[in-house]
Amino acid sequence: MKIRRMKQYFIELLFAIVLIYSPLYSETKTIEWSPEKNGLDVSPYVEYLLDPTNELTSDVAFLKFPKDGFVDNSNGVINFPASKNTLWLRLSIHNPTKIPVQMILKCRYPLLEHVDLHYYQEGSFITKQHGRATNPNLTEVKYRGSAFRIRVEPEDTSRIIVSIRSNSSMNVPLNLYSLVGFYESVSIEQTLQGIYFGGMFVMLIYNIFMYVSLRDKSYIYYIVYLFFTGIVFQLFFNGFVHLIILPDYSEASVYFHNLFYLFSILAFFPFAKSLLNLKKQTPKLNSILNYMIFFLLALLPLYHFIPYALMNRILDSMAAIVLLFCTFITYKLILKKYTPAYYFFAGFLLVEIGALSTMLKYNGFLPSNFFTENSFQISQWFEVILMSFALADRIRVLKVQNNIIQLKSQQDSEKILSFQNEMIIAKKLQESTLPQSNPKLKGLKISAKYNPMSYVGGDFYDFHIIDDHTILILIADVTGHGIPAAFEAAMLKVAFSVEKELSKDPAELLLTINQILMHSYNNQYLTASIIKIDLLEMKMKIANAGHPALILHRRKEDQISQYRPKGSLVGYFPDLEIHELEVSIQSMDRIILWTDGMTESLKPSTNDSYGEERFLNSIQNQTNSSIDSASEAILRDSIDWLEGENPMDDLTLILIDID
Repeated sequence: MKIRRMKQYFIELLFAIVLIYSPLYSETKTIEWSPEKNGLDVSPYVEYLLDPTNELTSDVAFLKFPKDGFVDNSNGVINFPASKNTLWLRLSIHNPTKIPVQMILKCRYPLLEHVDLHYYQEGSFITKQHGRATNPNLTEVKYRGSAFRIRVEPEDTSRIIVSIRSNSSMNVPLNLYSLVGFYESVSIEQTLQGIYFGGMFVMLIYNIFMYVSLRDKSYIYYIVYLFFTGIVFQLFFNGFVHLIILPDYSEASVYFHNLFYLFSILAFFPFAKSLLNLKKQTPKLNSILNYMIFFLLALLPLYHFIPYALMNRILDSMAAIVLLFCTFITYKLILKKYTPAYYFFAGFLLVEIGALSTMLKYNGFLPSNFFTENSFQISQWFEVILMSFALADRIRVLKVQNNIIQLKSQQDSEKILSFQNEMIIAKKLQESTLPQSNPKLKGLKISAKYNPMSYVGGDFYDFHIIDDHTILILIADVTGHGIPAAFEAAMLKVAFSVEKELSKDPAELLLTINQILMHSYNNQYLTASIIKIDLLEMKMKIANAGHPALILHRRKEDQISQYRPKGSLVGYFPDLEIHELEVSIQSMDRIILWTDGMTESLKPSTNDSYGEERFLNSIQNQTNSSIDSASEAILRDSIDWLEGENPMDDLTLILIDID
């Protein structure tokens, strides 16, 4: 206790010596205050010292008048990038009048965390605290930045020390005011801030109303962006969270500053992606934005562990990258004549100017003045208006696109209706080419089933009774579907009708048909099989042109055989090679002709093909069934394999039973 008292006496003695020997500090700039002055920028009168050791104390700093490391400020507002150093400022104020003068020293920058004022009064040092890490309810002057009352006695000089510690940049715009001048300056600031935040709230409500009216999700994204960037972040940035919203939780206002900075950047992405329709307009650049979002989201779980200053630098860098990158994107969209990009580009250009000038100011590259201190808010206010225009223009573009889509839809509907009418005509044409009933021949039963994949298919079959014991049966599968396949099937019908009377054998008939169709087929071909059944001789001749094998089911023995003599596709080669095969038949035999659609059905749940094995099993399962029941069951088994889906090809099945 005695040592502390002796130390204090020693400091007071040294200070008294300094006061007595005034020439020691006569070179220090002194502010001559007069009653006529309402406000004064005191930056030119300030001396500063950056203490990298953070060991300098106010009393020692006081005794360093006028030398020992302090530097005269000649660069306007004192401005240093964020650092762990303590910034010391000192100035002298002389009151030449015969009455005491009350003044307020104000620092406008609201993000300084610890701003302490030190001065000597009545033999002891007085310290007053301010800054956003200090509860504003415990300060003598409530202000969003830092402010201190100063009293200078008549015809006296007051010497003041200010120490600043902060994780943010050390931007120190100092002004000295009379009491009236201070409150006038605060009134002007509050009016300007009121205009800004009032405008933001009006735009927020307006866009909420627009969303309710239009139900366009872009307005939701814009509302979120406006809320976080234009309102919440600006409340932190301008010191109102600390002063008004969380006055008793000063540390929380510092802690959450960067968090809401991060949210404000994140809120921008969905708005920009939706407004500019980036997924459709520029997919690759949209993917790059997705990577940026991922990086920012990755910062969230790390937020508590990253130091404030480092996090602030990361977010400043990301904000600058996003601004520049999105300007590039909008430039690309302007080249594509996407009109919402014009407003977006203009708004972003303003924000870039405001944000970059603010960041450059905070990092010591630009001087502190009205423009650099308020440029971000000013630019953001105009950006909000331009973004609203961009949204309105996007709605206009969407309406135009919707009208075009409706017109195209109407035209497509007319085309579809016309196409459907054509398909109906083609269907009737195809139906006219198929036999209207199954032929009747003593000793023979026939059941034919046909299931097209669309209105009009490419499968075809026909019969020709030669005499009372002989019949020709043709089955074919034209490549493709729809109208072209129907016309090709009709041409096949004509060729078969002409040649069936002249050609007695299946192979000869296929060769003749190939010659007829060779010059009429347009990049199409067909598979075909013709059989000739002679019930008198109990023989069957088979000719095949690339068609699935004929199946002979000897039901007496329950044995299945397949016959596929060699042959090429019809309409593909001018010199068709066709081999003919003769097979004996007997009572109770069942002959099956079919197209490949019967076995190529795919089961949607497993993507398994119906396959030939299941097809043969289905045939054997109907050994004792009548021909009509058997054909219906076999076709139904293949269709059921599709689980309700439409078949991928036409299904044709012909059963011939020998009595």
